[in-house]
Amino acid sequence: MGRLRMPLSLAEIANVTFYRRDDPEAELVCCEVEIRGRRYFFHERSQIWSQLIRRLETLPGFRRDWRALMKKARGASRRMVAFERSA
Repeated sequence: MGRLRMPLSLAEIANVTFYRRDDPEAELVCCEVEIRGRRYFFHERSQIWSQLIRRLETLPGFRRDWRALMKKARGASRRMVAFERSA
């Protein structure tokens, strides 16, 4: 199993956004995590996906219904913010 190789300090995460990306084989659910102004990208086929999601879901105020919302998403609504830290 892979390990997270990014500075995933939950206290420093500013934003978590999920979106769908068209892949030649199928639609791919992706996740963008913003930390200190840098964006890190992950997709559901990566080895660390489950580990990443488990950690992100511990963020206070994280939208735990993101999966259901992504299944319903169409067109421009294919992106959804699951977490945004207040300034």
